[in-house]
Amino acid sequence: MQKLSVEPPTGLSDRIIICPLTLAEKRPDVVLFLVNPEQACRLVTLDTYWDGLSPDQHIIGALCQTSISYSLMTGNTNLSMGDWTARHHQEFDPDILFLSIPYERMDNLIKAIPQCSAGDASVLLLNDF
Repeated sequence: MQKLSVEPPTGLSDRIIICPLTLAEKRPDVVLFLVNPEQACRLVTLDTYWDGLSPDQHIIGALCQTSISYSLMTGNTNLSMGDWTARHHQEFDPDILFLSIPYERMDNLIKAIPQCSAGDASVLLLNDF
């Protein structure tokens, strides 16, 4: 499994800052959401609204690798369940998923909210035409 994962993000910085996004004093590289499946669905739909391309996912591996390192090294949004040991040791709620989105993708995600039905847009059905 380790041989198939991306290289760790060594040498990119001399420190890692983890904090709520509203308290960030510096621009983050990755935004990590702890979400339930419905919230993950909405965020991934908003993230892919403009290009329609499903992100390449890396769902297995250590929680730090799948929720932080993978997105840093690939620039891809990633959805992970986390690994059993981390989930159990940190006592994460069973319904929590880990969604990491590179900060560069956040602007388009936010701009999709009024346009996309996963945001605020109305859902058009076939019989509406």
